[in-house]
Amino acid sequence: MSEAMEKKLTQIEDLSSILLRSLDESIFFTELDKFFQDVVNADQTMIYIVRENGGSKLISKNGKAVKKEKLLEKGVGSSGHVIRTRSAYFSNNIERDPVFAEHKDKDVSRELALPISHEGVVIATLHFQVKDSEKEFTPQDMMDVNNLLGQLSSPFANMRMYIAAKHLNESLLKQIES
Repeated sequence: MSEAMEKKLTQIEDLSSILLRSLDESIFFTELDKFFQDVVNADQTMIYIVRENGGSKLISKNGKAVKKEKLLEKGVGSSGHVIRTRSAYFSNNIERDPVFAEHKDKDVSRELALPISHEGVVIATLHFQVKDSEKEFTPQDMMDVNNLLGQLSSPFANMRMYIAAKHLNESLLKQIES
């Protein structure tokens, strides 16, 4: 394990405390995004939250809450792939990667995407993107991030319950309206 990863493991307790106190999705995922910005050598980080219909919504980019809503349909892009397979995915050549055929940023050349999940239920996806063609993702990058995500099971359990309750509430409100 790298020295940077050991340092992150000591910071994980502080992050866990912050995340356990927040049930605001925007604050929760923005804090998580901030934490992971320097874990992997990437140009940008993003977090997509899983929507009730199986699609995803961009909620945080580069450690800041996203105000302009960006929605992806179910199964689209790397977020859709990670949600469907419940496993991490990376590509060092997204132009030739079929996972990115429907949704890709022209400036991005490489991407690492991981599920944020609790007990097999994906609640969000974490993305690292590289624009410079000389940087490459490795399986070690994936393992390092997965190890850190594994340390945050309690906050993820809370957020999973909150999101499930929110979706149920929204569904009930729609039924009442109709």
